This record gives sequence, structure tokens and C-alpha cells, in this order.
Amino acid sequence: MLSPRQLRGNLQAFLTGTVTALAFGYYNLHRDVWQAAGEVDVRLKDLGQESVATHKALQARVSALEDELKKLSAAGKPPS
Repeated sequence: MLSPRQLRGNLQAFLTGTVTALAFGYYNLHRDVWQAAGEVDVRLKDLGQESVATHKALQARVSALEDELKKLSAAGKPPS
């Protein structure tokens, strides 16, 4: 049978270990969340740049098609 002093020592050691493990887990969780948030920000920035580039290319194609339509209309040919 454990004496009250031994029981208190064992409980204190258990609680110290538990608090240490929780603090370490909490730190790792927050570190992972901040890292993931940073990666999401970078990916969103990249997607924004990709969409701007795609939009510019599409706008250039639309402009070329509009110019061709104007040329055909000026020549009197109906668009097909």
C-alpha cells in the first residue's frame, strides 16, 4: 500500500508529465496550423497570378476574333 506521501508524489509526477505533453501537443498543433495557413496563402497567390495570365490570354483571343469579325463585316461577308 502506498503512503499518502508516495501517492502524492506519483500523482504530481503524472500531472507534470500530462501538462508537459499537453503543452508540447498544443505548440505542435499551432505550428502546423500556421504552416498550413502560410501554404494556403502562397497557393492562393499563385492561383491569382495563374488566373490573371489565363484571362489575358483569353482576352487576346477574343480581341483577335472580334477583329476578324470586323474585317468580315467590312468586306460584306456574313459571319457563319
